[in-house]
Amino acid sequence: MRKFNNNLTKMYAVGFLTSLHFFSAVLVPMLTIWAGLSFTQAMILQSIFVVSVTILEIPTGAVADIYGRKVSLAMGMLIAFIAFEVYGFDKTFVSCVIGEVLIAFAASLISGADSAMIYDSLKQEGQEKHASKAFGRFQSVRMLGILIAGPIGSVIASKFGMIAPMRVTGITAFLAFLIVVMLKEPSIEEEKLATTFRKQVKQLFVGIKVLKHDRKLLDLALDFAIMAVVGKTMIWLYQPLLSDVGMPIAYFGFVSFFFVLIELLLMANTNVVIDMLKGIERVFSISRIVPLVGLVLAVVAVIVGANLLGQALAVVSVTLVVAFALGRKPYFDAVMNKRIASKDRATVNSTVRMISMGIMFVANPIIGYATDKVSILAPLLGLVLVASVWIWHKQE
Repeated sequence: MRKFNNNLTKMYAVGFLTSLHFFSAVLVPMLTIWAGLSFTQAMILQSIFVVSVTILEIPTGAVADIYGRKVSLAMGMLIAFIAFEVYGFDKTFVSCVIGEVLIAFAASLISGADSAMIYDSLKQEGQEKHASKAFGRFQSVRMLGILIAGPIGSVIASKFGMIAPMRVTGITAFLAFLIVVMLKEPSIEEEKLATTFRKQVKQLFVGIKVLKHDRKLLDLALDFAIMAVVGKTMIWLYQPLLSDVGMPIAYFGFVSFFFVLIELLLMANTNVVIDMLKGIERVFSISRIVPLVGLVLAVVAVIVGANLLGQALAVVSVTLVVAFALGRKPYFDAVMNKRIASKDRATVNSTVRMISMGIMFVANPIIGYATDKVSILAPLLGLVLVASVWIWHKQE
């Protein structure tokens, strides 16, 4: 029976390796400088990734249910390896699109199958009661990987070229594949594909129905989604922003380390933060206002220009926007899930994510076009307007 406990150790290693996205801190320079794409094309690529993941989520989920979690994970890791190694093979937009679709395919195969492998391995030994602890450890090693990958990736890029971090990420995906093939597949309850597929398609509409009939829940969902879009947009804008104020690429990863660390602290200390701010509603309010302050500082940083003050303002602004806009997730999870029936919980949470993804799908090309045709000030001022209007609406 110990072989299933060994699964957990292996999955922790897989989680760590698959979170080592060394290219994350230099992705925009890689696309715009190395591949020669416009920022508009870079943002269109992100929209293509979003829609690809959404489309592939259901059929790839069925792979894990029918052929096993191990098969789904192994396929995902192997496709990820190929994707990272061939991405932008001829430095054209089309070759980057192929890379994005392959990465989305890999991510869809891995998503859900990883947590299912952990839970099913525990269930095989009657240890489901330890699931929370196991998932917590899995998330911790993943966040550790995200935390350290940025600084390492930016150094790799400065030493060996912009595409090097992407290729190194491919190597870590292959190492994860080698570990996955050593996993022991736990037994799972069989379920017919047709039934699973119909059920998942039907549930896509259940979340919308639940939100429609609970205005408070809908308001919470929109609050979370809109500020999440602000935070995710800044993740794409912070690299052009740092370039605009003259910061060397070698330091980009250390900026990402800083804002990810603050985000983690906010997410890991929910009770402390709620007590310190005297209630969850104040947490929600402040986590709307702080990103707005960060956006204003980003605008000031661009105006100040390429000097030490501009760089300092840019780092502070990015940290305030990303950490506080995205670090609010566990606070919303706690409040929203209390209002959702158990049978609808996963579906509604997926619907909320899809709202955020849908907004990003539409907004990405607009943000890219505005940046290319005007300057980075255009999308930053647009975000200031969005955040200001939403805060004004919430105070009405």
